[in-house]
Amino acid sequence: MWYAANCKGRLGRLEPTTGTIKEYALPAEARDPHTPLYHDGKIWFTVQGSNVYGWLDPKSGEAKLFPVATPDARPYGIVAGPPPDGSIWMALFGTNQIGRVDPANGDLRIFSLPTPGSRPRRLIVDAKGIVWYSDFARDRLGRLDPATGQVREFPCPGGSGSQPYGIAIGSDGRVWYDESGKNDIVAFDPATERTETVAIPTRVAVVRNMAVDSIRGRLWLALSGTQRLGKIELGRAR
Repeated sequence: MWYAANCKGRLGRLEPTTGTIKEYALPAEARDPHTPLYHDGKIWFTVQGSNVYGWLDPKSGEAKLFPVATPDARPYGIVAGPPPDGSIWMALFGTNQIGRVDPANGDLRIFSLPTPGSRPRRLIVDAKGIVWYSDFARDRLGRLDPATGQVREFPCPGGSGSQPYGIAIGSDGRVWYDESGKNDIVAFDPATERTETVAIPTRVAVVRNMAVDSIRGRLWLALSGTQRLGKIELGRAR
């Protein structure tokens, strides 16, 4: 299990069978590593404070950083796309941009969203390679087709102040995301474009991240600031 020590400029590794923890110091520029992603033997991460992203090789301890050309882009959420493409996708939270990283060399290609005020915070890629993102500033769920560059947006059911944040694709095929400003979880069906809202019973529970257990058909929620986890039963994969 890998984690980012955000205030310490380190990445950490926990071995569950022994409880052993090993930490890796990152270059000084990576002062606030964020959202670790295991991909092809390396741990990729974002550093929004320094406007860079990078990787760590656990075998050698070597780390490499890559700058983002857009000033104050604030690299944030990061995920891997499905095979055969295998690109890494990154939300540039300080601007209206989403980046695609070539894991072979770290090169970054920018996709600009049509509205300057968009602020993508988290993102996920479906089996068809479509990028779904939470537009935190504009209360929208966004859809980017990298093949065509087409962008579609869907208003959050919670309306103004929804502040969509954590996002995942459930085993039920729907896009699930958190309305952090409303204390609700939203399920969006790409086929019908219909939404369902699930209230979080714990108050002020910001879901910055969520994870899917596809084997058991469950969605796990990290309820930040509440010392609790949330679970939603999704049912079988489709």
